[in-house]
Amino acid sequence: MEQRRLKKLSTITLIISGLMLSSLSAQSLKNRAGTIFQQASVRLDKNQTSPVEIRFQDDQNISVSSFFEQYRTAFSWSNENEAILYKQLNDNLGQTHHRYKQYYKGIELAEVQYLVHEAEGSVTYAHGKLIHGLNLDVAPVLSEEQALQKALDHIGAKKYMWENKKNITILKYLQNDREVSFYPKGEIKISSGLKKQDAQNFKLVYRFDIFAEQPMSRNYVDVDAKTGEIVGVIPRMYSDDVQGRGTTLYNGDVDIIVADENFDNCIGRGLLRRQPNQIFFQGDCFYVC
Repeated sequence: MEQRRLKKLSTITLIISGLMLSSLSAQSLKNRAGTIFQQASVRLDKNQTSPVEIRFQDDQNISVSSFFEQYRTAFSWSNENEAILYKQLNDNLGQTHHRYKQYYKGIELAEVQYLVHEAEGSVTYAHGKLIHGLNLDVAPVLSEEQALQKALDHIGAKKYMWENKKNITILKYLQNDREVSFYPKGEIKISSGLKKQDAQNFKLVYRFDIFAEQPMSRNYVDVDAKTGEIVGVIPRMYSDDVQGRGTTLYNGDVDIIVADENFDNCIGRGLLRRQPNQIFFQGDCFYVC
């Protein structure tokens, strides 16, 4: 009897969820009416709120400047959000690829990007994922120093790179900057850490680049700027191939393997070598020999 009741409840839940998604999809179609997205082919995310892939018809003649102006109306993206261009690439096919970052109330969302592709002055394709439905207070409670202590307590290293004067001397020499340091500086961001990039998972954080010497590690550490909770730890050093996910220019989001197969090609281009089991590095990248 109990099993039958649970099965019935599960069925009802699925029906309600399906109806809600259908309603959201219908609302999205209504909002697109009269915009440049009305005739476009649009694929929404699982929540039916954010377009992860948009293809325009060849004869639509969409300017890059109008894309985000009408995106806001078509997909109910609030005025607290902004897409800011941070990289642009012209390829050999004559196409221009615009890569944007999302900002909420003036603060960058970590690891959130959207790509808009342009050919002959008209947008043809766009993909990525912008976050909809954010509702965050962006005033930190913790100071940067308090948050840094939380990050260091979490890493728990015996020794850090900034505690070794030799490391600092080498860094200043390589970057030709007397003021550069390994000491972590907190950057205010909005991050979901290692959780799914859904609105409810994003937190206001201090992000620190923590470079430890003993034991050797380097991580981005996101500390909740309100509570001090560790939201995410993102490794920056690996000793093996790493599975990941990347946003490509032509094929959307794909699974990738980050490998060091071409590592030897870097040797001889300004790399500083030291003895085995010590460090060599170039610019912002550090490796263990």
